[in-house]
Amino acid sequence: LEPEELARLRKGSVSAGEYVAVLQRMRPGQGGQIDIEEGGPARQAIKNRLMSASAIADVPLRFVRSAANLVVFEVFPSGTVFPKRKGGPGRPKKKNPA
Repeated sequence: LEPEELARLRKGSVSAGEYVAVLQRMRPGQGGQIDIEEGGPARQAIKNRLMSASAIADVPLRFVRSAANLVVFEVFPSGTVFPKRKGGPGRPKKKNPA
């Protein structure tokens, strides 16, 4: 394997390759919609492939809430960093009566 091909295989799934070229042609602010077909890949599998392709193509994307039979996403400018989600506000800390 050539170094470029080996790096691509390390970064993401081979099945994500079909999405890389599409993501590279998209501009920030654009998005896409993929219909989930019966008997085809599951919704989460498609999302995982898109995220792998996003990492390979260096095109940040975010998923938009949608129906169970759709995957909708939006492309952001290169270098965009999304904050990590935390589990919620958590339990309030007890005040120390000192």
